Amino acid sequence: MKQTLLATLLLVLLMAGCVSKGLCMSNNEQIIKDVTTLTEQFESRPEAELLRQAYQKLEGIRFHTETRPEVRLKLRAATSGLWIRLLNLVDLHLPADFDPEQTVQVKPPQFKGRDGELYPPGVDPQTIRDPQERSAYIKTLTEHRRAQEAYRLRMHLYRLNDQLSESARNYFILAYLGTKPEQEEFRATIAAGIRRADRKAEFLRYVRL
Repeated sequence: MKQTLLATLLLVLLMAGCVSKGLCMSNNEQIIKDVTTLTEQFESRPEAELLRQAYQKLEGIRFHTETRPEVRLKLRAATSGLWIRLLNLVDLHLPADFDPEQTVQVKPPQFKGRDGELYPPGVDPQTIRDPQERSAYIKTLTEHRRAQEAYRLRMHLYRLNDQLSESARNYFILAYLGTKPEQEEFRATIAAGIRRADRKAEFLRYVRL
């Protein structure tokens, strides 16, 4: 019992010390750090789930918990930058004209040798005797696999896009709710940050100037 009370007291003292010195990481700061990590992971290994986790974490930012105006402004700039980064990452991997009804070939392609022999889809390349034909078929299989992976990613991003976009719109509308200078900052942030023209035009519609 005494050990538990001592441990609790020590924790309280440590927290009080780091708060007074400005060394404790706030929940908002932790969110910014986590979302930055998730976006970097997506950039090196594109998986839609990483962006889902990132935008859902970013929804947890709470400006009212920051008491100093300069801290809130810094937090807003960082948060806006991350929302724009997420939108740009979606747009980078999801073409504006993506058609979810258009499918890719599921089975690997067949291969026909120069001698007329027709190999079944997905045949082991090592069974192809001619080295040049074997190399060509390996290249075809690699391209087929990449096309499937790209299609799967686009489908996941297509499903994610509406949710992420709506959350981003809600954030910007509420974060820049007030004065004319805030609306001008909103417009400048969108104009400079969002890359794809149709996405930029969509968000600029919410600027009230």
